[in-house]
Amino acid sequence: MPRFFFHVRDDCRAFDDTEGEILREPAAAAIKAEQIARELAGDGDSYRGYQVIALDEAGNEVASCRVASCPEPESGGRLHVSAATTCQPRAAR
Repeated sequence: MPRFFFHVRDDCRAFDDTEGEILREPAAAAIKAEQIARELAGDGDSYRGYQVIALDEAGNEVASCRVASCPEPESGGRLHVSAATTCQPRAAR
C-alpha cells in the first residue's frame, strides 16, 4: 500500500511530515487531510489560514485542505470546525 505525507503550511511556516502514513488510496489520504485540518481548526485561530497538503510517495499533491474555523451562531460563540468545505481532492494523474 502507498504512503502519504501530510504537510501543514502557510505563507511563512511549514511543518513537513517526514514519516507519512500508509493508506489504501488517494481518497483515504484526502479524508485524513480533512481530519487533520478539522483538528487544527479546533485549536481556535492558531492555524487559521494554514493548509494541510497531502502528497503521495512521488510528491504529487492528492489533496489540499484549508484550515478554517467560524463561530457557530447557536453555540454561544463556540467554534464550529469547517474544514470539509475547503478540502480539494486532486484528480488522479
